[in-house]
Amino acid sequence: MQTGGARLSWVSDYSQIYLIDRETAAFRAPEDVTETSLVSGFAAAEGGLVIYTADSLSQEVRIEIHDAPPGPTPVDAFTGLTWTKTAEAALTCRSGAFIITSPSGFWTDTAGPVFFVPAGPLKVRLFWREDEALRYETERKTPDVILVQLWPEI
Repeated sequence: MQTGGARLSWVSDYSQIYLIDRETAAFRAPEDVTETSLVSGFAAAEGGLVIYTADSLSQEVRIEIHDAPPGPTPVDAFTGLTWTKTAEAALTCRSGAFIITSPSGFWTDTAGPVFFVPAGPLKVRLFWREDEALRYETERKTPDVILVQLWPEI
Protein backbone atom coordinates (compact mmCIF):
# COMPACT_ATOMS: atom_id res chain seq x y z
CA MET A 1 0.00 0.00 0.00
CA GLN A 2 1.21 3.51 -0.75
CA THR A 3 1.85 5.33 2.53
CA GLY A 4 3.08 8.68 1.28
CA GLY A 5 4.45 10.67 -1.60
CA ALA A 6 4.36 13.88 -3.58
CA ARG A 7 4.29 15.35 -7.09
CA LEU A 8 6.93 18.04 -7.55
CA SER A 9 7.40 20.44 -10.45
CA TRP A 10 11.07 20.38 -11.35
CA VAL A 11 13.54 21.94 -13.76
CA SER A 12 16.58 19.89 -14.70
CA ASP A 13 19.60 20.99 -12.70
CA TYR A 14 22.66 19.50 -14.39
CA SER A 15 20.33 16.60 -15.30
CA GLN A 16 20.54 15.23 -11.76
CA ILE A 17 18.18 14.64 -8.85
CA TYR A 18 19.56 13.76 -5.41
CA LEU A 19 17.84 11.67 -2.75
CA ILE A 20 19.92 12.17 0.40
CA ASP A 21 19.60 10.67 3.88
CA ARG A 22 18.57 13.68 5.96
CA GLU A 23 21.20 13.18 8.63
CA THR A 24 24.18 12.26 6.50
CA ALA A 25 27.22 14.45 6.19
CA ALA A 26 28.98 11.99 3.89
CA PHE A 27 26.98 12.46 0.68
CA ARG A 28 29.06 13.42 -2.32
CA ALA A 29 27.69 13.02 -5.81
CA PRO A 30 30.09 11.30 -8.20
CA GLU A 31 32.32 13.86 -9.88
CA ASP A 32 32.94 11.67 -12.88
CA VAL A 33 29.64 10.67 -14.41
CA THR A 34 30.26 7.39 -16.19
CA GLU A 35 28.56 6.09 -19.31
CA THR A 36 27.33 3.15 -17.19
CA SER A 37 25.60 5.54 -14.78
CA LEU A 38 23.98 7.49 -17.60
CA VAL A 39 22.71 4.32 -19.26
CA SER A 40 21.38 2.87 -15.98
CA GLY A 41 19.97 6.28 -14.99
CA PHE A 42 21.35 6.36 -11.47
CA ALA A 43 24.44 6.14 -9.29
CA ALA A 44 24.63 5.04 -5.67
CA ALA A 45 26.61 7.31 -3.38
CA GLU A 46 27.31 7.07 0.32
CA GLY A 47 24.25 8.50 2.06
CA GLY A 48 22.23 8.96 -1.08
CA LEU A 49 21.23 8.21 -4.63
CA VAL A 50 21.77 10.27 -7.78
CA ILE A 51 19.13 10.00 -10.52
CA TYR A 52 20.18 11.14 -13.99
CA THR A 53 17.60 12.71 -16.28
CA ALA A 54 17.46 14.32 -19.67
CA ASP A 55 18.00 18.06 -19.58
CA SER A 56 14.59 19.74 -19.61
CA LEU A 57 12.83 22.92 -18.51
CA SER A 58 9.68 21.01 -17.65
CA GLN A 59 9.85 17.97 -15.38
CA GLU A 60 7.64 16.40 -12.77
CA VAL A 61 9.22 14.27 -10.07
CA ARG A 62 6.84 11.89 -8.34
CA ILE A 63 7.78 10.23 -5.08
CA GLU A 64 5.80 7.20 -3.90
CA ILE A 65 6.51 5.57 -0.54
CA HIS A 66 5.14 2.05 -0.11
CA ASP A 67 5.09 -0.44 2.76
CA ALA A 68 5.82 -3.35 0.37
CA PRO A 69 6.80 -3.74 -3.29
CA PRO A 70 4.17 -2.00 -5.44
CA GLY A 71 2.48 -3.82 -8.28
CA PRO A 72 3.55 -3.47 -11.90
CA THR A 73 3.55 0.05 -13.33
CA PRO A 74 3.65 -0.52 -17.11
CA VAL A 75 2.41 2.98 -17.99
CA ASP A 76 2.19 6.42 -16.42
CA ALA A 77 -1.03 6.33 -14.37
CA PHE A 78 -1.82 9.99 -15.13
CA THR A 79 -1.33 9.97 -18.90
CA GLY A 80 -1.44 6.32 -19.95
CA LEU A 81 1.86 6.83 -21.79
CA THR A 82 4.57 4.18 -21.75
CA TRP A 83 7.74 4.74 -19.72
CA THR A 84 10.84 5.36 -21.82
CA LYS A 85 13.17 3.75 -19.25
CA THR A 86 12.98 1.85 -15.95
CA ALA A 87 15.58 0.74 -13.40
CA GLU A 88 15.92 -0.65 -9.88
CA ALA A 89 18.30 0.73 -7.29
CA ALA A 90 18.83 0.80 -3.53
CA LEU A 91 19.07 3.53 -0.94
CA THR A 92 20.03 3.18 2.71
CA CYS A 93 18.28 5.76 4.85
CA ARG A 94 19.61 5.31 8.38
CA SER A 95 17.79 8.38 9.70
CA GLY A 96 14.35 7.35 8.44
CA ALA A 97 14.06 10.54 6.36
CA PHE A 98 15.48 11.75 3.08
CA ILE A 99 15.48 15.05 1.23
CA ILE A 100 15.20 15.60 -2.49
CA THR A 101 17.47 18.22 -4.00
CA SER A 102 19.84 18.90 -6.89
CA PRO A 103 23.45 19.94 -7.54
CA SER A 104 22.82 23.63 -6.99
CA GLY A 105 20.49 23.04 -4.03
CA PHE A 106 21.57 23.41 -0.47
CA TRP A 107 21.36 19.72 0.35
CA THR A 108 22.12 20.30 4.02
CA ASP A 109 18.94 22.37 4.28
CA THR A 110 16.61 20.13 6.27
CA ALA A 111 13.60 22.39 5.71
CA GLY A 112 12.39 20.23 2.87
CA PRO A 113 11.08 18.68 0.93
CA VAL A 114 11.56 15.88 3.46
CA PHE A 115 10.14 12.37 3.10
CA PHE A 116 9.83 9.96 6.01
CA VAL A 117 10.52 6.28 5.34
CA PRO A 118 11.33 3.24 7.46
CA ALA A 119 14.94 3.56 8.64
CA GLY A 120 17.37 1.21 6.95
CA PRO A 121 17.78 -0.23 3.46
CA LEU A 122 15.18 0.65 0.85
CA LYS A 123 14.44 -0.73 -2.59
CA VAL A 124 13.95 1.92 -5.26
CA ARG A 125 12.19 1.50 -8.58
CA LEU A 126 12.75 4.33 -11.08
CA PHE A 127 10.69 5.23 -14.14
CA TRP A 128 11.36 7.91 -16.74
CA ARG A 129 9.00 9.28 -19.36
CA GLU A 130 11.12 11.74 -21.28
CA ASP A 131 10.27 13.37 -24.59
CA GLU A 132 13.05 14.69 -26.79
CA ALA A 133 10.69 17.20 -28.41
CA LEU A 134 10.42 20.74 -27.07
CA ARG A 135 13.00 20.04 -24.36
CA TYR A 136 13.67 23.75 -23.69
CA GLU A 137 10.15 25.06 -24.16
CA THR A 138 8.37 26.29 -21.03
CA GLU A 139 4.97 25.87 -22.66
CA ARG A 140 5.13 22.09 -23.17
CA LYS A 141 1.80 20.33 -22.84
CA THR A 142 3.25 17.48 -20.76
CA PRO A 143 6.45 17.55 -18.71
CA ASP A 144 9.04 14.81 -18.57
CA VAL A 145 8.16 12.56 -15.62
CA ILE A 146 10.49 10.79 -13.21
CA LEU A 147 8.66 8.39 -10.88
CA VAL A 148 10.50 7.15 -7.79
CA GLN A 149 8.92 4.28 -5.84
CA LEU A 150 10.51 3.31 -2.49
CA TRP A 151 9.76 0.53 0.01
CA PRO A 152 11.62 -1.23 2.83
CA GLU A 153 13.97 -3.99 1.82
CA ILE A 154 12.60 -7.15 3.38
